[in-house]
Amino acid sequence: MGMRLIVVGVGMALLAGTLVGCGRSSRLRRMQEENAWLQERIRELEREPRTPSPGGKLDGGIEIVALQGGMWRMDIPGDVLFKAGSADLREKAKRSLLTAVQTIRKEYPGYHVRVAGHTDSDPVVKARLRYPTNWELSATRAITVLKFLVGPGGLDEANTSVVAWGKNNPRVSNATTAGKAKNRRVELYLTPGKVGVSRGSVGGK
Repeated sequence: MGMRLIVVGVGMALLAGTLVGCGRSSRLRRMQEENAWLQERIRELEREPRTPSPGGKLDGGIEIVALQGGMWRMDIPGDVLFKAGSADLREKAKRSLLTAVQTIRKEYPGYHVRVAGHTDSDPVVKARLRYPTNWELSATRAITVLKFLVGPGGLDEANTSVVAWGKNNPRVSNATTAGKAKNRRVELYLTPGKVGVSRGSVGGK
């Protein structure tokens, strides 16, 4: 994780030498400040004496559920992570994901992490040009979460994967507003060891 963050810092230093103009400089400063905050947050989490026990709940409404075969699933409410029709992480989502990745690294070292994206049954409206269907929206959201887990979180990219379900794997009925909120979610499936294509069923109900 340290190497990854150092590389980010070097890249931003080189970028600073090429950017011209006040607007770009301001954007670079914001990127540097965010990167520094993420590094400090990770250090704070690493200094904490313990992490929540498996099978419990984490900050941001994340719930850890035990599955068969030594697998675990982290359920993350979609509304915690994203605004409606968006695949950009909320600021508070980053804090929750940092807590999740710290738990993975301490409690589930070496586990394969598969990120599963889900939506409700409502069609995409405002961002339809960017996400024509819920397939694209759920896939992009899952990839966004994975990039954060691998980037600032420092997980091994080679032991991760993504699956997108769109609206097709609801947890409950979409007939109510509350039901739709439960179905908008991202799940992290934690499986011992490496996972190949033969284990492709991971990420279902």
